[in-house]
This record gives sequence, structure tokens and C-alpha cells, in this order.
Amino acid sequence: MTSDLLFAAYLDGREVRWRAGYEREIARAGNDVKARLLALFTTCAPISGKSAGPFSRRIVLRHERTLRDRVRGLAVEAGVPDPDALTEQLLELFRTGARPEAERLVESHLPAAFSASHRSRISALAGRSSSR
Repeated sequence: MTSDLLFAAYLDGREVRWRAGYEREIARAGNDVKARLLALFTTCAPISGKSAGPFSRRIVLRHERTLRDRVRGLAVEAGVPDPDALTEQLLELFRTGARPEAERLVESHLPAAFSASHRSRISALAGRSSSR
């Protein structure tokens, strides 16, 4: 077995554990949309593949795609006007570990007041994810 295959197996296991921890943090945040968007900062560091070979690079790309989709989904659920922009900015701050900047960023992107329908939708989604 090549070293890249071994590294890919390690990354795969780490990514599965990381994702489970991330989902627990999102569920723990309940209907607090700011905490849900910042949940990725309470989990371990992002998975990096700077020196990855072809097998491990696939794991890294899957992790990045999954994370991007999940953060964007949380931004949409929160009613953020431009979820794509917030997602990309949050992920960049996550890569650098800049949580205080991420908190300010999330606050600046959240609507000033959430409508009752947004709060109830987020509560329903939080209830669904915690019952899994």
C-alpha cells in the first residue's frame, strides 16, 4: 500500500469524525442562527491536503465540498441575503482560525430581525437534525 493510500485512509477517518462533531455542534446550537453558522469554529482544524497525493486529494476535495455545501445551507436557512459570499468568507476565516472576525462577519450578514417564519423553520430543522 502506498503512503498516499495510507494517508487517504487516515484523512477519510478524520473527516468522518470531524463531520460528526460539526453536526453535533450545529444541533447543540438549536435555533441560534449565529451559533449554527459559527459551529465549524468549535470543531477541529480543517482538513488540508497541501502535500496530498491523488487518493488523499480526493478526500480533501470531498471534505471541502461537503463543508461548503453545509455552511451555505446554514446561511440560506438563516435568511442571509448573499449566502454564497458569506460561505466563501467564512471558509477562508475558518482556514486561518480567525473566529473573532468570523463572528463580526456573521453578525454583519444576518438580517437585522428574523421573521417568525425563519425562526420556526430553523427550529424545525434543528429538531430534525437532533432526532437523527
